[in-house]
Amino acid sequence: MTEREIEAYVDAAALAQGLVVAADVRARVIAQFTLIQAIAAPVLAVPLPTDVEPANVFRP
Repeated sequence: MTEREIEAYVDAAALAQGLVVAADVRARVIAQFTLIQAIAAPVLAVPLPTDVEPANVFRP
């Protein structure tokens, strides 16, 4: 996501939840989303074969 897309996402998510986010808080939330994206990028870049099965799920 580009920075503009992250900003739009943060604004839309706040609006959908009825939150009023102060400008300084908004900037920090956008910074955290940018950091999360940077951390997740290497994991998301690993291709998965189509024959990979999901892990079993425990159902009591």
